[in-house]
Amino acid sequence: MRFFGHGQSQSETKCKECGTDLHDPERLRKHHEKAHKKLNEKCRLCGTVFNSLDELRKHKKKCK
Repeated sequence: MRFFGHGQSQSETKCKECGTDLHDPERLRKHHEKAHKKLNEKCRLCGTVFNSLDELRKHKKKCK
């Protein structure tokens, strides 16, 4: 019986690159994107570079 994993196995929520154990697959995806992928997404309006799509999306709401 798992109380905190919501039924997911540890391998689904543990980073294969650094071993960090996260709460759910979505947090694992965001962790991997920020810590290991280094996407370097660029804002088309101002040229600011971001490490993740989430950061760029948040920025775009304010950048005009």
